[in-house]
Amino acid sequence: MSNFESVGARAKHAARMRALVGEFDPEQESQVGFCRRRGLSLATFLYWRKRMDSAMEGRAGFVEVTVDSGGGGESGFEIQLGSTMTARFPGSVGQETLRRFLAAAKASC
Repeated sequence: MSNFESVGARAKHAARMRALVGEFDPEQESQVGFCRRRGLSLATFLYWRKRMDSAMEGRAGFVEVTVDSGGGGESGFEIQLGSTMTARFPGSVGQETLRRFLAAAKASC
């Protein structure tokens, strides 16, 4: 196998692992259950999850925003930081509250 082939194979494997880890939803199942269902060792899953989280650390960027009126009359939004922290806010939350939340979240990472 040439260097180009091995680099390509590593990139393919990394992309596959990022996709797998991205599918994990801690609200739906445990890490152990997810790994068992996917035929993945827990150690491998945790390695890639940590690698993805640290790759995102310190990065600011744009994210897709979808507006869903839902018809329930409730407004609000949620912020997901990394793969383990999600915060839900009512639509009436103030700018200062958000600023303090983000500062606290950053300090806890």
